[in-house]
Amino acid sequence: MLEVEALTVAFGKHVALDGVSIRVEPGEMVAILGANGAGKSSLLGAVGGRVRPSAGAIRYRGADLLALPQHALVEEGIALVPEGRGIFPGLSVAENLALGARPSRARDKAAATREQIFALFPKLAERLGQVAGTMSGGEQQMVAIGRALMSAPDLLLLDEPSLGLAPIVVQEVFAALARIRETGLTIVIVEQNARATLALADRAYLIEAGRITGSGPAETLRTDPAVVRAFLGGTAEPEERTRPVESLNLYINGQHQPAEGDRRFTRSNPVSGETVTEAAAASLADAERAVDAAARAFPAWAATGPGDRRALLLAAAENLKARADDIVAAMKDEVGATEGWARFNVMLAADMLVEAASLTTRITGEILPSNRPGSTAFAIRQPAGVVLAMAPWNAPVILGVRAIATPLACGNTVVMKSSELCPRVHALVVQSVAEAGFPEGVLNAISNDPNDAPEIVEALIANPAVRRVNFTGSTRVGKVIGELAGRHLKPALLELGGKAPMIVLEDADIKAAVAAAGFGAYMNQGQICMSTERIIAVGAAGDAFVEAFQAKVADLTAGDPREGDQPLGSLVSAGAANRVRGLIQDAVDKGATLIAGGGDGTILNAAALDNVTPEMRIYSEESFGPVVAIIRAASVDEAVRIANESEFGLSSAVFGRDIMRALEVARRIESGICHVNGPTVHDEAQMPFGGVKASGYGRFGGTWGIAEFTELRWITLQDGELHYPI
Repeated sequence: MLEVEALTVAFGKHVALDGVSIRVEPGEMVAILGANGAGKSSLLGAVGGRVRPSAGAIRYRGADLLALPQHALVEEGIALVPEGRGIFPGLSVAENLALGARPSRARDKAAATREQIFALFPKLAERLGQVAGTMSGGEQQMVAIGRALMSAPDLLLLDEPSLGLAPIVVQEVFAALARIRETGLTIVIVEQNARATLALADRAYLIEAGRITGSGPAETLRTDPAVVRAFLGGTAEPEERTRPVESLNLYINGQHQPAEGDRRFTRSNPVSGETVTEAAAASLADAERAVDAAARAFPAWAATGPGDRRALLLAAAENLKARADDIVAAMKDEVGATEGWARFNVMLAADMLVEAASLTTRITGEILPSNRPGSTAFAIRQPAGVVLAMAPWNAPVILGVRAIATPLACGNTVVMKSSELCPRVHALVVQSVAEAGFPEGVLNAISNDPNDAPEIVEALIANPAVRRVNFTGSTRVGKVIGELAGRHLKPALLELGGKAPMIVLEDADIKAAVAAAGFGAYMNQGQICMSTERIIAVGAAGDAFVEAFQAKVADLTAGDPREGDQPLGSLVSAGAANRVRGLIQDAVDKGATLIAGGGDGTILNAAALDNVTPEMRIYSEESFGPVVAIIRAASVDEAVRIANESEFGLSSAVFGRDIMRALEVARRIESGICHVNGPTVHDEAQMPFGGVKASGYGRFGGTWGIAEFTELRWITLQDGELHYPI
């Protein structure tokens, strides 16, 4: 059906494909597996008409595809879902699907095809009128696949359909692909999730550095030791998984260097306990050297033009994506993250670097009217100086990048103190950014032994060259940071803990609420500052919600993320797991009903507690784990009161079909963020992100970040003489 022969694709001097040949028979599902940059997407793009090869041939049913324009391929029965989805974000779901049915071959089948798509993706039937760009990444991928199917293809090309999606959504997408596969449609798929792909595919090709290095039946490749090592996140024998421990240095003034006295500390895998990283343990003198390097680099960097800063940040985004596989492995090793969560981290962090690049020309000022004759007054923003950035382990790439990207875009230099729990992940983030070409001293990073953290942080904040502090982490530590910053009169941006409430009104779409709660409460094992910690159900919605939610919770089991066969991974430590167990036991002892749960060590399945009351610890304490409290409220007023009883105020959600009523409830909730008919867990690079009350102060994101990391100055220009009273 499809024959690719000796295909070569080059981008300037870079050869992406070098003499690649593959064959696809009718009704087959064929996977293309390879690391980032191996040439997979270039191959699929060439077949789909998006990439022009420099040599070789592509024949489809005997016809020369290279002789056809891209739009003609759809009429030939070829549909491509590109990486990044390629939907029309400004159009509704219905309009996107209708565009898919434009080819003449599809028009007579459009109604029947649409029903088939709704059977695959019920969410699309419920949200036909929704603007596609406002949907989650997973829902947008469903729209993209649905639009491709609307063209009634005989050959479906899928480029990374699970990229950046939550593990739960990945399961939905692959379940739909399995049903599509059963229809006999021919599919060629490029996918990082090799395990799930090989479970569906008939055959696979392995590609490395633009060349085919192997091929065979998917069933055989699933057990091939070389394939297991390269693509399935482990080795053929689990007990042989160990590999050399990564050893890391500090990064100061553009150089990787050991700590004073070659002091080091280690990080262990939370599941196995094996040492996975050895990192430099900075001393007070090392911390001072890092700040001194940043201070020396500041004048020149502050004077660097916005175009140059933008170019470096965009290059950093590409570097980060290119290191995705290394980052995924590090997140699995150091914090027990699932592959889906790790890849989502890389995707959103890269978006944050792109957004920061756009900010370089949005640092604006004003001309202000002055009462003084001949005086022109300006309000201008200038770089602040050295920024101290501290990011946590739970979303280490997203929050690591967020801590440094906007400060760099605004012309500041940065000293990043990495998390003691994920030094390798943060080292990879810093390396990705630094290697974009930032001058020496503009970005510096130190790691430290956990026991040294208090004195290192105090010394960094007290250093006169440090002009701004940003910290993301627990409220307990955030209070210490805020106090130190206040003592030294340093403006601080603090994004701290949360106890996010999700109010389910009596007219809520229960199915939608259950889906949002499942994602919001259990994504990354509930270890997100925005995680849904409290589900407050109003009146009759309580029983209906719990009945539907039970099945969802029971399906969310956990496993070793290095095996990649469960939707949830590990908690970050045995202490965190024991704390969650303690919260559950306390609630059950005091009358709560446990839904699902279980697990061993740091591997805990999803759990929910119904009929939670104020005397239970979980009513008010942040769990930061895979457990959610369900609280019953007799009225909307009571639900709002319960939501606002918490000391925290980061994220929240309200579900109700009466949008204006739900919006009114949202306005009454004391939180920095609230989503109507959406999950509590949601972030975008351009949005104002931050909390109130014990969840901190200040805002990351978009132009709000500019205000945090620049000095607002008043400058006047006098034309003509002034008259003074003395």
